[in-house]
Amino acid sequence: MGLYSGYRKTPRLLSRPRPIFNRGYPQISLNGKFSLRSTENNLINLTKQQKNNQSPNTNYNKQLKRIVAVDERAGGGGGGGGGGSRRYKTPSPQLLRLRREAANARERRRMNHLNLAFDRLRNVLPPNFEEGRRLSKFETLLGAQEYIIKLGEYLEELKKGKRIDKSFLKELK
Repeated sequence: MGLYSGYRKTPRLLSRPRPIFNRGYPQISLNGKFSLRSTENNLINLTKQQKNNQSPNTNYNKQLKRIVAVDERAGGGGGGGGGGSRRYKTPSPQLLRLRREAANARERRRMNHLNLAFDRLRNVLPPNFEEGRRLSKFETLLGAQEYIIKLGEYLEELKKGKRIDKSFLKELK
């Protein structure tokens, strides 16, 4: 039985809805018509609104999703044929900037969540792993791995009914 035999994938925590894009080009359905210009204006207004708030707006992604929603029935998704050919407009530099800002915000949020998870992991490691300074991510993972292995050895000794040596317990602390 290997070290990772009991591993199972955990559900994604703190996930947020993402805006829907069709091949990277947002579309909005207005009475069956598609308008890239109105989508750009809505995104610009929403971004200005977000910047004025300066606090994390939980409705931001919901509003963005509504603005950029793709109407699959009217012609976006897969399937064959239907309607004439469409030409895609090149997105304006302003829209490209907004997309980049949204991607940067998602990446910043992801990194913040990752850093919080590492901080929580550092807090549960025994003090002897800390060495008086903050551990790097790599050192934290190595320390956690070592600690889990030691705990596994401790459990095996308990299952066998053997008396646990005090020096072994000191290694865990």
